[in-house]
Amino acid sequence: MRFKISDEGLNSHGTRVITSGIDLSRAMQNCPIYFNHEDFSWKDYSSIMPSGQMQNFTIEGTELYADSLIDDTTELDQNLKRKVENGIIKTASIGIRVIETSDDPDLLVLGQTRPTITKSELLEVSLVDIPSNANATAQFSAPKFYDQPPVQEGDVLRFNAPLVLTEIENVLPKLNRMGLDEKFNKMFEKLDLLISKKDKTEFDAKDIQEQANNMQAIVDSQTLELTQAKEDLKASEDSKVELQNSVNDLESKNKELAEENKKVNNSIIELKAENLELSTQIENFKKAESENNLEKENNELKLKNFELELKALEDKYNEQQAKLGLAINEKKEVKNFKSVRDFVKNSKNNKNE
Repeated sequence: MRFKISDEGLNSHGTRVITSGIDLSRAMQNCPIYFNHEDFSWKDYSSIMPSGQMQNFTIEGTELYADSLIDDTTELDQNLKRKVENGIIKTASIGIRVIETSDDPDLLVLGQTRPTITKSELLEVSLVDIPSNANATAQFSAPKFYDQPPVQEGDVLRFNAPLVLTEIENVLPKLNRMGLDEKFNKMFEKLDLLISKKDKTEFDAKDIQEQANNMQAIVDSQTLELTQAKEDLKASEDSKVELQNSVNDLESKNKELAEENKKVNNSIIELKAENLELSTQIENFKKAESENNLEKENNELKLKNFELELKALEDKYNEQQAKLGLAINEKKEVKNFKSVRDFVKNSKNNKNE
């Protein structure tokens, strides 16, 4: 017999299981079948044996299907198999280990009050007599919902029939024993339940229907609030996106300014290098100019000394020339004197003749 064992519908405890997140690796090797999850710890586990195996798992959209193989070695198994074949029992429920949950508002559906189970591991499948919804999909089974802690990663959960009306008589006294009277008084007032009645454990059909109607009104009100909260959250997310875009724009502009600043800094470094080079050239020019001035002064001094030496030579030359002129004059005079003497001598000789 083929069963739809799960889809992503909302269960009676305000959560749902994402089909694509169910790990089937263990179940494909061994997935025992029980009746109403009777492998639970409040039962004597040693007396509970699986009634069969689930095989041939397939996923169609968000729906998980499998074929049941039911043993018939015990009376319980024979009865279970016969009721399945006769269509008396025709719904199934999964038992999973929670791996990961999400509070993402996009995964919420109307009426959901607990985080969505996004990753899980299939441990077993039970055939159940009362499914929790029309699709016979995952619903929490016993222990009753008011005894269960919040869904957390690592929890092992069984999904089965919802809380039936006859169990309401057990709920209210348990709530009272939890010491939450002050909080639940307000709830009872909203439900229009008399304070005298809330401590009782018996309700007639009219009371139950009345409270069911009141609870539905509260659910509808909370659904509207949830819808508004989703819209507000969506608006907040849009604002967050706009803010993030603004931040991204500012970061982009800041990056551009940083690049420009880097270019300016590089230009400043280049200008400083050029300035240092110019300063060095100026210093070298000044040094060369100083050396040239010193050399000029030395040359002028040498020229002045040369002029002095030249003047001294000229004076000496003039002096020599003057002496030479005197000597020439004396020579002329001597020559003239010799000529005169010779003349006189000749004159005397002539006279003596």
